[in-house]
Amino acid sequence: MSELLKKNYYRLICCDMDGTLLDSNKNILPRTNEVIKKAVASGMQFVIATGRPPTGVLSYQDKLKVNLKDCLAVCYNGAVTYRLKDLKMLTVHTQEGSLISELYNLAAPLGLTMHGFSATRGLVVSVHNEYTNKEIIHAHVPWQVIDFANLSSDEGFYKCILSGDVQTLDKVREMIPSHIKQKMSVMRSAPNFLEFIAGASSKGSAVAELCQVLDVPLDKVIAFGDAENDESMLKEVGLGVAMGNSAPEALAASKLVTASCDEDGIAQVLEQII
Repeated sequence: MSELLKKNYYRLICCDMDGTLLDSNKNILPRTNEVIKKAVASGMQFVIATGRPPTGVLSYQDKLKVNLKDCLAVCYNGAVTYRLKDLKMLTVHTQEGSLISELYNLAAPLGLTMHGFSATRGLVVSVHNEYTNKEIIHAHVPWQVIDFANLSSDEGFYKCILSGDVQTLDKVREMIPSHIKQKMSVMRSAPNFLEFIAGASSKGSAVAELCQVLDVPLDKVIAFGDAENDESMLKEVGLGVAMGNSAPEALAASKLVTASCDEDGIAQVLEQII
């Protein structure tokens, strides 16, 4: 793999947050922080790629030595890419609410709950429980309880998430109709979360769109990730790097495997290319 570790070649660093940039305690290790700062100073652009909204990204400014207002963020697992300085949407995809209702009405009888990000109402939840509370904490936005059963087709959603026990989520994944799979990407972001991303978007498709906007060849992008929702991004870019703590899907999609998020896995790779 040494031929992929090219000095002064890569122009974009795309980095997942949880389990990648953030360690097991949701902190950024000092060595990793310093190396990212050095990479940006050398001319590389730093892009966060996450399932969170932009507020959930910006909430980590006090932990990161790079100024996030100078960065871009792929949010909602690929539905929207933001310029964080002014929250301008560089790319955006939404899905009509009627399709979200169809998915909810399929899953709710199995005991699953839903939450999602509406383009008009922000974070909305079917119930406030331990799973939706995790999203509320990460999102750093107001939220409200709504009825997902009869949403208007005029209301756009960036993504929605079914939450519950692992076995039931596996079962409902097998039940998803083909027309929903054609319109939304389906991915696991955590064992208890099954996510549906608008427009069949993914982190990989969002990074490809962003590279077109920035006129940067995908071959000159290095990406770091650890979960199934990072799989497409790791495949898409010139150098996809899986963390040592990665899920099987991320490991299989990567060209290189580094140390875990608790062992400065990002720093160990970046130090070799800047």
